[in-house]
Amino acid sequence: MMHKLMSAGYYQESALRRFMGIKRLCAVTSFILFLLLGHYGRQPLPMIFFLGLLGAMIFYTTPDLVLNSQVKRRQHSIAGGLPDALDLMVICVEAGLGLNAAILRVGQDLALRCRPLSEELLRTTQDLRTGISRESALRAMSQRNQVEDLKILVGALVLADKLGTSIADTLRCQADSLRTRIKQKAEEQAAKAGVKMLLPLVLFILPALFIILLGPAALMMLETLAK
Repeated sequence: MMHKLMSAGYYQESALRRFMGIKRLCAVTSFILFLLLGHYGRQPLPMIFFLGLLGAMIFYTTPDLVLNSQVKRRQHSIAGGLPDALDLMVICVEAGLGLNAAILRVGQDLALRCRPLSEELLRTTQDLRTGISRESALRAMSQRNQVEDLKILVGALVLADKLGTSIADTLRCQADSLRTRIKQKAEEQAAKAGVKMLLPLVLFILPALFIILLGPAALMMLETLAK
């Protein structure tokens, strides 16, 4: 659960305790509320307790659904800001900054464009300052967020660091590869749009179209047969 909270951007040590407290509060509040509603609705006592337990179970899982939504929204934001971050990182490295300094600079400059990615880069910088190796800090960032493009970038940076190849060339290749993957995903979504529109077309648009076109003719036929 703590890993999921970190993926949503909650890094405080008390985040898990607060989250579990919110879940219990939601369950107890919903249980009492359903008991009161059943009492004022003059329902049988077993039915009141059944509704109370059912409401408590439902509202106990509601914070989990909200947290999953926040995780997905944060992952989407990080994936969307990654191309710009890569371009800025390439510029910083080519200007003479080391990779650690480039991560710090991009994290600071990216705060307005993509705050979640900026927070992750700054947190990685803090890990590096505490003495954690670059590989461990980068892999921890990818494991916290579970973004596929970020995992690919971290893997390439770790490999380039081990082999001693140029970081600038690696970042430039990753930027080009990332934009190619984004273009392919957009083309894939565009190809699926026709299939997704088929169901609303059949259920809603075609029946209305048939009613408009065939309705007057059907009414005229009924009037003729009645005469």
